[in-house]
Formats: sequence, C-alpha cells, structure tokens
Amino acid sequence: MSGLSSTDYTITFVNGTLLISPKALTVTADDKQVSYGTAPVFSATGSGFAFSDTLASLSGPASFGGSAVGAVHVGSYPITVSGLTASDYTISFLNGTLKIDPKALTVTAGSQEVTYGTVAAPFSATGNGFAYSDSLASLSGAAVFGGSALGAVHAGNYTISVSGLTATDYTINFVNGTLQIDAKALTVTANSQEVTYGTAPAPFSATGSGFAYSDSLASLSGTAVFGGSAVGAVHAGSYAISVSGLTATDYSLSFVNGTLKIDPKALTVTAVSQEVTYGTAPAPVSATGSGFAYSDTLASLSGTATFGGQRDHGEPRRQLPAHGQRPDLD
Repeated sequence: MSGLSSTDYTITFVNGTLLISPKALTVTADDKQVSYGTAPVFSATGSGFAFSDTLASLSGPASFGGSAVGAVHVGSYPITVSGLTASDYTISFLNGTLKIDPKALTVTAGSQEVTYGTVAAPFSATGNGFAYSDSLASLSGAAVFGGSALGAVHAGNYTISVSGLTATDYTINFVNGTLQIDAKALTVTANSQEVTYGTAPAPFSATGSGFAYSDSLASLSGTAVFGGSAVGAVHAGSYAISVSGLTATDYSLSFVNGTLKIDPKALTVTAVSQEVTYGTAPAPVSATGSGFAYSDTLASLSGTATFGGQRDHGEPRRQLPAHGQRPDLD
C-alpha cells in the first residue's frame, strides 16, 4: 500500500494479505436407467463452479466405482465417483444410482399344421428379445401349454397357449400359437359288380380308402346316393355306378365311380325234333329256347332262325319249308 502523504505524519505502510479460499464444489455421479442387456455410460455433473469452469477444468480423470460397475441384472446399484482434484475447489463427491429395468421379452407358442389323423408334435415355444446369450433355458419355471389345442383331433383351428415361465431380468409377454388340423384326403369308391343278364345286381355299396383312427363310412354325414347309367340297367354291357351324398369336416372327399358289368346269359336254342312217315310232310320246323330271363322268348332275339342239317344216313337234307309251304321233292 502506498500513495498517501502528510506534512504532519511520517507514514509507514504495512502490507496486508488477501486469502482466496477454495470454493465448495459438489461432483455427483449421474443417475442412469437402462434395460437389462444395455450397457450404461457413466458420467458426472458438478455443482458450484465459478466463472466458466466445468469438470474439464479439474485435474485428473473421473473414476467411477460402486456395485454399479459390472452390474448386468435387474436392480438398483450405487455409482460412486472420485479422482478429480482442484486447488480452487473443495470437492465433495456424491453417489448416483444405476437402475437396470427388466427387458421386454416375447415368448410365443409354436404353431403347427397337421392332417387329421396325424398326431401333432410336442408343443414348444420360442423367445424373442433375449439379451446376451440368454435362451428359454435361462428362465425360471417350466413352459406350460394349454388352450383348445390340448386333445384336439378334429379338423379346425385351435389355440395353443403358453405360460409358466418367469424371470427377474425380463418382462415376459406370452403370445398364443395355432394348431391347424387339415381335413384328410379320403376316396369313396362305388363298388363294382359283375352279374349275368337276368340277375339283379346286389344293392349298390361303396368303400372308403384313407380313413384315420377307427373311422368308417358310417362316421361320415349324409347318405350315400348311387347313380349313373347303372341305375335301372338290365341289358348286357358296362355301366357307370356313381356315388355321392356323403360329407365330413375331417375329410376332403373324392368320389370315384364303379362299374356294373352285365354279362350275356347262356341261352340254348334247340331245334324241335320231328318223326314222320315217308311221304308225310313234316310240320313246319321250329325251335325252343332254354335259359331265357325275364319274359324273353325267341321273339325277343334278333335275326331269323335258319334251319338246316343232314339225313341220318349222311345225305344232305332238303331245306325244310317255312310254315305253309310244300317241301321241294326234286
């Protein structure tokens, strides 16, 4: 100090001292909130800086510690901070908190598609949203499957539910799957028959190929309806037997025709024998038929009966006259 003067005084200047004390500064580890599987990035903030100072104005790197370091599982963990120094500040360090929340995880029952009569594979599930190398095996409990799919055998769509799994690191959302049972292919075939003309065929029938379990035609809905050209057919030939009218939710039906084959019937046509005295004209030649069906007679046959033959001693016989004509004796 100087600069003062006086004629009445002899002035002695004595120095004083300016003491600048460090300013109180609080460095706080920042709170962090992450989901399981996400790594936090630690940081800190300072409260009480003077001028334009920041944490970068301090010496040393910030060092973070506490149980938060290396923590991965759901929970709350303290974050400590230290390592910073400054001659201008008296630093107080405050902890922060790391909160790890459960991660969203979806567990979905596996869907299946089978054909009626085929047993579905054991139900299973998949998980979507795992962290690290976690899998369904990392969860607690056992997967429990339910829904309308349990015990389902008939064609249709059924729900497969899943539950029973828990985990502290995950918030689990369970999603249903579907069991789809498709109709089984079934062929219904009209049974073929072969009869002889004049013989009525047996009542038409059918067989089924491709049944599951102990099913039979009796398991189907409706009544078998037979049709085709075989209905009412009586004459020799081959006729189609169609079948329809049956339905089933468990089967996809294909109908296949059968055949009614009517074979010609054996018929014996015999020329009627005669015995006359020489010089006596025989009666008009005729024939009889044995083996006719229905009310058929020789008149039912096509063509004209032609008679011929030889005498007993081997000489050719004359052509016998038709009824009402004289024999040719030349």
